[in-house]
Amino acid sequence: MTLGSSTPQNPKLLAPTAFKFVLTRELRHAMRANGCLSLVTIETTRDLGGTTVTADDQTMHEIAQVLNNEMRDRDLLGLSDAGTLSLVLRSTDYQRSIRVVDRLMSKLEQHTFQTPVQIALGAASYPTHAMGAESLKRWAVSHPVAATLSSGRSSGD
Repeated sequence: MTLGSSTPQNPKLLAPTAFKFVLTRELRHAMRANGCLSLVTIETTRDLGGTTVTADDQTMHEIAQVLNNEMRDRDLLGLSDAGTLSLVLRSTDYQRSIRVVDRLMSKLEQHTFQTPVQIALGAASYPTHAMGAESLKRWAVSHPVAATLSSGRSSGD
């Protein structure tokens, strides 16, 4: 993964450092405007010989591409941790973020991944669940609202 503003494989996907900066900036904006903001986390793991491991970069970029096709232009997608993408939904409260999660999960369930993956989506909103970037992320990760297990392509595909 790159530390620049976006990743070379997907220019709409923010690198971890850039995503952290943007999330903090958007939270400050929501605070000043007495607005709201939601964070959706997409944690991805896969099975490797009976051991659960975080998904590799290729899988994360594949998921990002699926999500890019469903995002509003004003939403921000970034790599936030190993095996985790995060989506900032500007001016979106928790109830509306759950509708977004349902739509994203539907698209992810329809997609055939290169390898089987397990995906968990969590959501949290400012000011309902947390006031800062890290606490918002912790809330979303610890409160998954949707999960799916995707079978990958078979070797004959």
